[in-house]
Amino acid sequence: MITVSWGAPTKNSDGSPIQPGEITGYELGVRPAQSAVGVYPTILEVADPSGAVTALEAAKLPLGSYMAAIRTVGAVDSPWSAETGFKVALMPEAPTDFRITLSLQAHL
Repeated sequence: MITVSWGAPTKNSDGSPIQPGEITGYELGVRPAQSAVGVYPTILEVADPSGAVTALEAAKLPLGSYMAAIRTVGAVDSPWSAETGFKVALMPEAPTDFRITLSLQAHL
């Protein structure tokens, strides 16, 4: 299961409010955990957190540990956010032979 979330910025770096249309989308940068900080060989264009989930699923990243960051895209792109880590791992199969046996006793 993938969950992605972030808080959209409301101000520019000078403190002025962001105007409608200033942010046209986001880029999600992904790098292997052991690679150079801030260098993202995989950049996924997304409109919102649900789009980020879809993009990550479609990226089909190999098994391993990763770091990711997000930035706004528009006339001027923002700096990258702080990074967060995640892992791509195999999901185990469901347990098998699950059973429940009930013995009902009559009450007198």
